[in-house]
Amino acid sequence: MNVSLELFHTILNSLNIGIEVSDKDYNIIFVNDYEMKMTYGNRNVIGKNYLDFFSQKEMDESGIPEAIKTGKSIENKMISYINCLGCRCIAHVSTYPIKIKNEIVGAYTIGEDITGICTLSEQNMQLQNSRNYSSKNNRQHDFKTNYCIDDIVGISSSISELKEKIHIAATNDANVMIFGETGTGKELVAQSIYTLSKNNKKFPFVAFNCAAIPEPLLESIFFGTVRGCFTGAENQAGLFENAQNGVLFLDEINSLPLGLQGKLLRAIQEKKVMRVGSSKEIPLQFRLISASNESVTNLLVNELFRKDLFYRLNVITIPIPPLRNRKEDIPELACHFLNKIKKSTNTNVVGFHSEVTDWMLKYAWMGNVRELKNFVERAVYFAKSKIITLDSLDLTDKIFQSSDYSKNTGIDKGCDPKSGHHTEPSNDRNTSLKDIVSHVEKNLIIERLKQNNGNVSKTARELDVAKQTLFNKIKKLGIQTVLSYKVTHKTK
Repeated sequence: MNVSLELFHTILNSLNIGIEVSDKDYNIIFVNDYEMKMTYGNRNVIGKNYLDFFSQKEMDESGIPEAIKTGKSIENKMISYINCLGCRCIAHVSTYPIKIKNEIVGAYTIGEDITGICTLSEQNMQLQNSRNYSSKNNRQHDFKTNYCIDDIVGISSSISELKEKIHIAATNDANVMIFGETGTGKELVAQSIYTLSKNNKKFPFVAFNCAAIPEPLLESIFFGTVRGCFTGAENQAGLFENAQNGVLFLDEINSLPLGLQGKLLRAIQEKKVMRVGSSKEIPLQFRLISASNESVTNLLVNELFRKDLFYRLNVITIPIPPLRNRKEDIPELACHFLNKIKKSTNTNVVGFHSEVTDWMLKYAWMGNVRELKNFVERAVYFAKSKIITLDSLDLTDKIFQSSDYSKNTGIDKGCDPKSGHHTEPSNDRNTSLKDIVSHVEKNLIIERLKQNNGNVSKTARELDVAKQTLFNKIKKLGIQTVLSYKVTHKTK
């Protein structure tokens, strides 16, 4: 039986579609590898509740509550949601109820990430409309970007060095390779190079995420097609042709299959492409800016990337530091995002309480600037006053992910949450049994929360109490100060 279950999991994890299963209370039972990477960023989510990650509105739109409530399948829905790294995702999903002896015990969802396809379709439509407009009005290309170098916010020396390299890259047409973790702003850097260049108003900037499209479609997207080369194919320009005389930005280029890397190398070297199904070469002029979310060492040592292509692309190298390595930029970035939100909404929020700023400075930000931007947006929407305070934020899912949480809190079994020192129940004869029980109860809850990385739902199950009961005890026993503890604790 165990062998069969392991084989079943192996099959599900090999599929290029997302699959997840939950019980009728929305607790996550199974998530395959594709869905884990797409939605949860490889975090430990088994046993946690959907509502720990998504808003009620996002849950309702997913179709899961409806399938569990009605017992009917909800098929072919297109949904939009923010994943655990703060990225806006679009997925095509179908949800089905799980019935055992006519009783609904849960639901499973099958979904495919179509964010890249939607983005590419939107970009191609924008590019085509721009070209049609140009030809009708006898004008040069009018394609616009969204960012410039002024959108790169920070006071750190690493940001100053980054901007200096962008200015250097903008003065020439050499190929550029950008390295940075997910959410650091690789496309922002690429667009900044483009907007600073002298010909940016004349020629296009075409961006493409190489990891967003299924492998069989990549060649036709890169090089274009001729009518009849395969069923449904039309005469269609590819990315290289669309970027004629301009800039082609290839994000997550490290995800390209090795076979296509060879064809990409030839197009870069020869400055020519051949559409799929054609024998005619099309001469081109373009500048290539590429980006990778993996280091050079991983790419080359593990033979994930052709060395000859890497050396061709990597004329100018621009590394982007993760947000956790430039924490002095966090307050300015947070205010920058807050001001942008204020311009687009009617919010009366004007700033952050010092405790929130301290919290942001100590949090790890594994999703980098994108995660911070999403955090500020949510904080504004849930703010209870003009100043964003800790009380208005749900930090239970984030607090124990802090890079310095364990060393700064000193929270351990029998530790005082304020001093970090080991404590025992008082032997004072005036101490009541109620006080002693509260003391033991408090230390037990703190320890279990620590072991479960702050997951209140899992802690409640282990302690065999209702989730709301545990929340009430956390508040009553003053443990809420522990959940926001690293904000105020100072190591001596």
